[in-house]
Amino acid sequence: MYNTIPIDNLHDLLHKIKIMNPNYEIVIDLTIEELLKSLKSHLQECIQKDEYLVNQFIQKIKEKYDIEINCEYEEFECEYCISHTREDLEYDNEEFCCYVGGLIKELWKDNNFYRFSFSYNYYKDPKYKDLELEF
Repeated sequence: MYNTIPIDNLHDLLHKIKIMNPNYEIVIDLTIEELLKSLKSHLQECIQKDEYLVNQFIQKIKEKYDIEINCEYEEFECEYCISHTREDLEYDNEEFCCYVGGLIKELWKDNNFYRFSFSYNYYKDPKYKDLELEF
């Protein structure tokens, strides 16, 4: 009734799931330890790729603009929160917005990376550092 596909490692599993017909049954010929080891390795590769893409994004913006950029990983949201301190670029510079949008498409969208936010952060803007903000 079902066709079976042999799976040698997690990468193979993930690749074959993408092209799989719903009538296929997954057969994993790995021990739990081997599967976990493969999963850990794959996750480390994903994290390294994500960090590389984020660093490329930040580096390319810094090469073109005099700008301070902060990056924090938000564990609850599982996303990279990237912010800058140039209010003038965020609101008054169409070229900056187009450049950043192009980088987002080139580096992230084309690599299926969507776990990020990028915006101006007035909390870290030096011109507002002496201003007390109450919430």
